[in-house]
Amino acid sequence: MLVAGGNSSVGSFGNTAELYDPTSGTWKETSGMQSFHIFTLTLLQDGRALAVDDSDSTGAPGELYNASTGQWTLTGAMYYAHSGDAVVLLPNGNVLAYGNHFACYGGQFFNPSTNTWSRTMGQCYTGISFGPLTLLGNGKALLAGGTIIYSGKATVVARADLYDPSSNTWAITGALNQARSAHTLIELLNGQALAAGGFFKNSTGSTFLTSAELYTP
Repeated sequence: MLVAGGNSSVGSFGNTAELYDPTSGTWKETSGMQSFHIFTLTLLQDGRALAVDDSDSTGAPGELYNASTGQWTLTGAMYYAHSGDAVVLLPNGNVLAYGNHFACYGGQFFNPSTNTWSRTMGQCYTGISFGPLTLLGNGKALLAGGTIIYSGKATVVARADLYDPSSNTWAITGALNQARSAHTLIELLNGQALAAGGFFKNSTGSTFLTSAELYTP
């Protein structure tokens, strides 16, 4: 198991990485990343790991970890400046990343075979700046709830959209019953998706939610 990046209790960022061996129950240090930030990690189909910056919006590239060499290398430049931690591995081996203050620049995907990032089409239609992703059994990725940021104001939304990697496009689907942000979104074994927890924020303040909802593809 690979653990990399993160921040400390005093708010400083790290670039160190460690490997955990479950057979011996021990940790050992491996080579560090080139950037000091919080990262999401995704295991690729070829065995490498992709680190995508979760804390930056400068368009910093991702980093790839090769377990056989213990080394990190940079990916090509991201298509859009990215922030947020919505990342999912697609059935075709590409990695979908979503998140940007401007919804029109929210979606992009990484192709490990070409080491390049490309934009998704139609993400302006989603109207979501930041939201969680989960991969469904039909091969599509579900983006449900989150926030839209406009003129510096963040609004919690209930809308949901599907990304189809076969056409590289987004399409609207049934909305949540409760607008929510910072919630959990996972696919269940029966093919449904569960959205749970999070919060709703309006002019009177924030309400933390204990409710959950099921999405049926």
